[in-house]
Amino acid sequence: AAACTRQLIGQLSAENLAALFGTSARRLNALFKATCGVTVHDYVRSTRMGYAMHLLTHTDMAIINVAVESGYVNPANFATAFRQYSGLTPSVYRQCNRSNI
Repeated sequence: AAACTRQLIGQLSAENLAALFGTSARRLNALFKATCGVTVHDYVRSTRMGYAMHLLTHTDMAIINVAVESGYVNPANFATAFRQYSGLTPSVYRQCNRSNI
């Protein structure tokens, strides 16, 4: 399941989805935002962050591996994006929200 999620998250972009639907990324974003209230990029980011938060609180996976599993190639980019999204670094988030593993 994790491999499928990682594969799907890694491929989600307005450009890739637009190509699948035979439209432009601009048009897809406009339709997506009108329907869902967020852009494709914001949806993908939210999905990645939700998955990362799950991994951080429910596994002992190293943060670098959480970054990769969540669709980030560069762990530093993941840490920055995570902090912007949650207000906490991944390690602090894990400490504050840890479940009993």
